Amino acid sequence: MLKKDYPKAIEHFEAVLQQFPSSSKSAASLLKIGYALAASGKNNEAKQRLQQVIKNYPDTNTAQLATTKLRSLDI
Repeated sequence: MLKKDYPKAIEHFEAVLQQFPSSSKSAASLLKIGYALAASGKNNEAKQRLQQVIKNYPDTNTAQLATTKLRSLDI
């Protein structure tokens, strides 16, 4: 995401989720999709993805990061 090619990043992380839904990388991929959507100005979609992280991976560092990002989007 350093190159700011957010659509490509979203596509990549969506592929990870589809191909490896039970992977240890699933939570991080979902979080990064949320970040990329937010950076693209798609805040409503970003919020949905970040809420998914919190719901599906509660009590994890990834959920904490999602919560922090959600709060920043509500400002």
